[in-house]
Amino acid sequence: MKKILTLIFAVICAVGATAKDYVSNIAVIANGMAAESSRKPIEVTEKTSLIGKKTYTLALKNFSLVMDGSTLEIGDIEVTGIGSSVDADGNTVLHADKTIFVSIIALGGATLPVPIVLNGTINKDDVLEVRLDIALAGQEVIVAISSEAFQIPNSDFEAFHKEPMGGNTAEEPNH
Repeated sequence: MKKILTLIFAVICAVGATAKDYVSNIAVIANGMAAESSRKPIEVTEKTSLIGKKTYTLALKNFSLVMDGSTLEIGDIEVTGIGSSVDADGNTVLHADKTIFVSIIALGGATLPVPIVLNGTINKDDVLEVRLDIALAGQEVIVAISSEAFQIPNSDFEAFHKEPMGGNTAEEPNH
């Protein structure tokens, strides 16, 4: 009996979970318009199964959209069961395509199904980079998360055009 209890305890201990807070920059684009960016902790929990398969949970607490001085409080966004793999450079690649349930604070706490696609990495230097594509109440919301400084995805800051100057042309940014 003692051996069986010891074996059960060993199995329970073999399933490990570790959590880490990444203080991150968060940029949000809602229907093509940039919302105010913020900086807050993102909790990432790694869970290893008995066969060594790793899955992750990402928690973004008290998420809100701030646009033109108005705040739309969403609530906690938690994506569980995020699949992972390790690329050739040793980075952990994260992916999930699922529907989660979010209690929307602005709607009196109504819980709604929210389709979400998560793609990201935790690189070998322990930098978190995540993009969430969220279909929220008929709006397309992109949330870019980085524990380092970053550029808003697809913002075309790097796009240039030729501008006539005198008899010549010069490369000018599109913004």
